[in-house]
Amino acid sequence: MGNIFESCKGKKQTLFNNSLFEPLNNNDPYSSLNLYNNLDFIELNEALASYKQRIEKCEYNILTIEENCQENFKLLSKDIHHINSNLHVEPPIVI
Repeated sequence: MGNIFESCKGKKQTLFNNSLFEPLNNNDPYSSLNLYNNLDFIELNEALASYKQRIEKCEYNILTIEENCQENFKLLSKDIHHINSNLHVEPPIVI
């Protein structure tokens, strides 16, 4: 039987075994990918911040609308009671 690793001797492989503290080289195929991913992450973070601001604004608007609706219902109820008391109308009796 032959040596199965003998066929691998002729192939030259380029390995990128740089440490994390060394700057990326231009011939490193992953350097541009890292730059691309970093730009994507920056854009995603900016988009997320924008969406977060919009959601907070929507939540504030919903709370304001809810408070206004409650106040309007209270005022309508007072108006109806005032009108009924001036017209001397009895509210209907529920059986």
